[in-house]
Amino acid sequence: MNINLNEKLTDVITSHRTNDEQCRKSMQEVVNHWQTPSTISIYTAEHIQTAIQNELDSVIAESHKVDIVLNQKLKAIISETKSEVLPFLDTTSKKPSDYAVKINNALQFLKLEGDKISDEKAYKILKPFINDFEQMDLFSDIVEKQVGTTNFINAHGECSFEKTFGTTNRIRSLLNLFNDAESIAETLFLLPKVDGEYFIINNQRFVIKQDGYSEVSDENDIISIGNAITEIVKDMAAPVVQEI
Repeated sequence: MNINLNEKLTDVITSHRTNDEQCRKSMQEVVNHWQTPSTISIYTAEHIQTAIQNELDSVIAESHKVDIVLNQKLKAIISETKSEVLPFLDTTSKKPSDYAVKINNALQFLKLEGDKISDEKAYKILKPFINDFEQMDLFSDIVEKQVGTTNFINAHGECSFEKTFGTTNRIRSLLNLFNDAESIAETLFLLPKVDGEYFIINNQRFVIKQDGYSEVSDENDIISIGNAITEIVKDMAAPVVQEI
């Protein structure tokens, strides 16, 4: 599955960077206009101060409107990608009428195996549920408690029951990554700008606003998350969900 998430995230972030650059350029133009002696000489100090600040605030307000749209686009990209790669979140699909009985039987078989259960044996018991993430997530906790965490997770932090719970673990990782991406997206492009270069005009100080460290850091973080999601999706050999 090629989700093109990296490309989509990069495009919208590039659009924001362009908007931020245009915002700074427009603020610089305001400053340049009011720095000319001929302009300063025909207005009072109070008028100059108010006019410059109003124009700078207007530039920032217009830039913010663009960023609101870009933020909405970013959230839509994440939401659409999440729905594409995690279709199991759609819980409307019907399960067989004897599904609960099958789950109970599987639990009994797991119990009979006890702490000696192997990955191969667990897979044979749980194969009918392999594409039901929520149920496999519960089974994963049960098997881990049954064999002990040190036997369930190896020294490298990898699940020893890869055949049985490999897909489940990858889906769990995807969910965590999407949660992180959604959290960052709440404020990305919308964080208050910080003070950048400043100018003194008619003995008054005026500041060119720009994106701060937090904004740039969050942009880098969400790109890294997008890369991680893309790699996990590529690594998954089969679709996340099939009809049970």
